[in-house]
Amino acid sequence: MSLSSSGCSELHDLDRGRQHGLVALLVFLGAFRLLFPGDVPFINDEPLLIESALDANEAGTLMPSGLVGTRGARYGPAPGWFYQLSLAATPDLRRVAVARIIVVTALTGLALTLLAHNMAGLSPVLGAFAFLSPYLWFYARDLWDNSFAIPFSAMLLATYAQFCRDGRVRSLVWVVQFGTLCFLTHLMTLPVVGAVMIHFVATQRGRMRESWRFALGVLAVSAACVALSLPYLVETLGRSMAIPRLMPSPASVAFSLNGMRLFTLTGFDYVIGAWHLNGVGPIIRLVSLFTYVVGAYGLVLCVRAVKHPENAESGQIGVVLLLALALFVLIANGSRLREHPHYYNGMWIVFFSFWWMGMTRLARVTWARRVFFLQAAVMALFLVATVGWLHDNRGTRSLHYGPTLANQMEIARELEGLGFVGDPPSAAHHPRLFPHAIRVLRRLDRRSGPERPATAIDVEIVYAEPQGRSGAIILRRSPSIP
Repeated sequence: MSLSSSGCSELHDLDRGRQHGLVALLVFLGAFRLLFPGDVPFINDEPLLIESALDANEAGTLMPSGLVGTRGARYGPAPGWFYQLSLAATPDLRRVAVARIIVVTALTGLALTLLAHNMAGLSPVLGAFAFLSPYLWFYARDLWDNSFAIPFSAMLLATYAQFCRDGRVRSLVWVVQFGTLCFLTHLMTLPVVGAVMIHFVATQRGRMRESWRFALGVLAVSAACVALSLPYLVETLGRSMAIPRLMPSPASVAFSLNGMRLFTLTGFDYVIGAWHLNGVGPIIRLVSLFTYVVGAYGLVLCVRAVKHPENAESGQIGVVLLLALALFVLIANGSRLREHPHYYNGMWIVFFSFWWMGMTRLARVTWARRVFFLQAAVMALFLVATVGWLHDNRGTRSLHYGPTLANQMEIARELEGLGFVGDPPSAAHHPRLFPHAIRVLRRLDRRSGPERPATAIDVEIVYAEPQGRSGAIILRRSPSIP
């Protein structure tokens, strides 16, 4: 997993020659993240989560758990705690989105920095490629619960790499902290959490027997973790969930091994709906194929590093990565996962680490560098164009995005101003499927202004451009309303 001296020299020249440009690119993209906080989606789960946080704040309690998933499992309360704290400070969800963007982006960047510092053979500059993932970009921006797994799982792996390097209880405290946050966010982080736990027990048993101070420290941080997780753990174990299936499912196994998809542009129509390639299809296919090739090569390097470790930290983290992948395959097969890229949110750092190892080694080769820079340019242009397109169209009509938060806030404010009672009928797709979204926004709007008297009026929600592709919605009144 480490590079030869000549390879390190060439990679150093690459880093030095391209670092300023890549940093400028990330600053530019980061500015776009904060430029339009009202453009985040707000559908189904997000309003349900915000509503639960509002209810808990009004009751003066902490949420004991999160939402119930489609498979019967109840998610963790950590995202709800974040929203409880945020909503206590402001009823404006755009400000909450800004806070969340900053937290998610900062933690993800810190995790990549720690991994590059603690593992040989990882170029810090190439680690910035993670921020060009359209999946991580948009999942990191919404007001969801699942997407908190993106920074938490990355920080878990990064802090464990730090612990493998220095062996300090202080580092272990951070490992346990982020492992607990992973568990209290979403059960799809269990492959990484389980891999770290199994590796820790397997490698530290002797040390715990020999050092009572270390054993006491482990018991103390473990007890704190259990105490924090106990209410959620009790509620989770008390619910009936789908029984894992043991028979192999080729489709589910294929899904579990397709996490490299996150670092391509393939399949992104799942999020934003159909989009036209406009003649760049061959380039997109080329760069996407390159990602898969690099990831497969990195997986080979990881296996090789485990068998013949050139340094302790890289070999140990290599074991964790391979173990997490194996656990994810088992969970995906047992749960029959076959779609929905957000199931990779807890595993993205594993797949990215494989890509990172492979690309760091391939960066010594001229043709690979050229393809990589082409790929980075294409993905950056796509991200900027998509951000602009979403802002101009105020969202999409696709199921997994819909009208933007700001657009729905305008509808909610207008309904409150009219004193409309109940949920208006909707010819538009999302308000008809998820009427609770605007209902929650109206509840927040009432917190920031006086209550209006109820009136009997006739209104409906429609698309601003009925024959167009824009996701913008408006409130249409009957002709009798002035």
